[in-house]
Amino acid sequence: MPWFVYRKLIKQLMSKEKDVRNAAFEKVSGITSPRLVGKIVRAFKRAPGKWERTQLAEAVGKIYSRYALNTLLALYVREKDPDIRAVFFSSLSRFRDEQYFIDVLVENLDKTPDSIFAIKNILKWLGDSGMVNGLTERLMNSDWAYKNIQYIILLSFLPGNKPRDLLIRFLEDPEEMVRSEAAALLGNLNDPKAHAALVQSLEKDPSAMVCKTILAAIHTHPNKLFIAPIEKIINNNQYDHETRGYALDVLSVINTSEVIPVLLRIIYEDSNFDFKLKAVEVLCKMKDKSVIDPLKDIMVNGTNSRFRFLAAKSLLDMHWEPAADEENIYCLIALKEWRDVEKIGTPAIEPLFHIQKITNDDDSEFFLVNIDTLIVTIYSRITTLCFGTPAAVQSPEIFQNPAIPHITEQLTNLRYVQMDMENFDPRIMEKIVTQLINAVGEKKLKAKVVLKVKGDLQEEKTNVKNLLKNVFHTIEHEPANE
Repeated sequence: MPWFVYRKLIKQLMSKEKDVRNAAFEKVSGITSPRLVGKIVRAFKRAPGKWERTQLAEAVGKIYSRYALNTLLALYVREKDPDIRAVFFSSLSRFRDEQYFIDVLVENLDKTPDSIFAIKNILKWLGDSGMVNGLTERLMNSDWAYKNIQYIILLSFLPGNKPRDLLIRFLEDPEEMVRSEAAALLGNLNDPKAHAALVQSLEKDPSAMVCKTILAAIHTHPNKLFIAPIEKIINNNQYDHETRGYALDVLSVINTSEVIPVLLRIIYEDSNFDFKLKAVEVLCKMKDKSVIDPLKDIMVNGTNSRFRFLAAKSLLDMHWEPAADEENIYCLIALKEWRDVEKIGTPAIEPLFHIQKITNDDDSEFFLVNIDTLIVTIYSRITTLCFGTPAAVQSPEIFQNPAIPHITEQLTNLRYVQMDMENFDPRIMEKIVTQLINAVGEKKLKAKVVLKVKGDLQEEKTNVKNLLKNVFHTIEHEPANE
């Protein structure tokens, strides 16, 4: 077509007369010269109607040039009408076998987010063609992280395993932003090979950003493969407090008995109270029989009253029932049921001393005061210390086989000391008597406390017998069992 005809057609396109413009629009679809792309676009700007924009998309789509492709892409991004966008998209698809199509895509990856997601649609119909491989190589060799990140986003829309294999390559990128974006999309794939790659990345990538991204992916698709690397993160002080705490949160969604040893190591070995508390909370959320023994251990040996309370409450929520009196006592102490503990009396002394000993300084002062007060109250009601065979009558006022350190000055109402010579090691008798003298007082023992001996005291050394006669008010003898 002669140039003067082009000029005449362009002039008609820019006419103010609608009929003249429409006639020119119908002719313009036959123009294929790259020189006229810009003039056609400027002419169509004066005619912003839907029909005119449709004609523009078809006309420029027939002009095979880099400039035409760029123009189409820019118009496609700006277009709001979905019907006209479909025409632009159809026109763009005509270029997919052209080598410069790859160059145009790369150049437009640094445009606005709208252009990025326009390219996303183009990549979707490219599918597994060689063009995608060419684009991949171009961007993998790019030193601009933003291009890589946007391309990574686009890869997630490709079919089959191609996105997974390409994204795994991006986990080695020198830019942490790129690695982070690749990790996020790999996590969304919920694919075993993707998970294996994320495990390796979690173990060796020093970036906190990448670490958090992978943890977020695990939170969505939990897998026990991540337990070991997550524990390393929690124990690694090079990570900030927030990252380590998030790792512990993520561990909670991996609902398997294999996380229990990890949680117990944190509870008993970590120096951070918040981590220890969170580990207890995670363990309590695992409503499975495998956590019963660990929770019982925390209820008895937990170093903080909050740990013990959560463990006991969780056990009861699981309809656990104490198998022995001692378990019941520890449960009551953990739940701070002080009146019930007081009613039990002397059987609660050993557990109370144990709790008092293991409780850390970070516990509330009020809790420790309650323990001390309860011990004093129970001691003040003790009337009998029994060594050897337990007393025939069980009573809150009878202290069975107390440890020597637990014979204290708080035994204000002590009246009897019972010793079964057949079931009692006489070698510690002198230690017991000495402790009684120091704790209770020699005068009080002589004035009020009666020694009840079961069995033959004659076999004891003379100095021991004399000591007993001099210390106690009276010595009563009971025959040994035949």
